[in-house]
Amino acid sequence: MKNRVSPYGLRMPEKLREGLRALATERHRSMNAQIVAMLESGLAAEKAASGQPS
Repeated sequence: MKNRVSPYGLRMPEKLREGLRALATERHRSMNAQIVAMLESGLAAEKAASGQPS
């Protein structure tokens, strides 16, 4: 089965966007890839903190 990617429009403050862009550039990622990596990391941390399996 293919890994489906669903588009999602995201509104954010300009300063946050600038920070994400800088971090993505520093890590040689697209801004989308940086956001996905941070969301995956944050979700895993939330699950671990609440004792849910990952």
